[in-house]
Amino acid sequence: MHQQKYKKIDFISDEAFTDEQCEAITQLISSDDIDTKQKTLLSGRGTIRYAEISGLGSVVVKEYRRGGLFGKVNPNLYLNTAESRPEQEYRMLKVAAKAGVSTPVPLAVMLKVSGNLFYRGWLMMRHLDHQDNLANLSVNDADKAYEVLPVVAKELQAMIDSSIFHQDLHPGNILVSDDGSISVIDFDKAYQYKGAIQKLKRAYLLRWRRAVIKHKLPEFLSEFVSAILRSNAREA
Repeated sequence: MHQQKYKKIDFISDEAFTDEQCEAITQLISSDDIDTKQKTLLSGRGTIRYAEISGLGSVVVKEYRRGGLFGKVNPNLYLNTAESRPEQEYRMLKVAAKAGVSTPVPLAVMLKVSGNLFYRGWLMMRHLDHQDNLANLSVNDADKAYEVLPVVAKELQAMIDSSIFHQDLHPGNILVSDDGSISVIDFDKAYQYKGAIQKLKRAYLLRWRRAVIKHKLPEFLSEFVSAILRSNAREA
């Protein structure tokens, strides 16, 4: 991994950036031009920025933000531990991609450390040309949502087979394109699971079903994924 500093921002990436690219990224994360289009069913609390950067193409930058009571006091400051949240997500995106999971391509982690105790963090990824998430699609176009469920189940099975526990996997974190391809997003709470595969599978099914019930999404989202995973288990 390459590390460089530019204007009090620490950049962590596979390859070094030019000063021009660092300047463009620094201006992007400092801007108030935050996307609001993505606040849809089951969308996260993180803020999103888009840009075209010379030599990198179309990128999306995610800023990490807290929820709950503490988030109202310090919404974007985190304790500076051994591995930051954006570094963790960067690493797990690489692990998931190696396992054959369709994920965004991570380009860089940006950290702004305050007094060595706290940091503010961002993750830059290659922009995905997807149109909606599965939660919205299941409500607005049930036929298309049903068509992509075999692909969703395949991606979920790939994570289970590789012992990847995506703790926040739900229909809102499955992006769907017009051609029916999907991408799994938001890996900042993911980690390598050390327990039995069957326990991991049950944990996935429980979290998935809980999200479907909590947000009053169509029942077929749970029924199909459960049936496919149980079928795979019998064939194994």
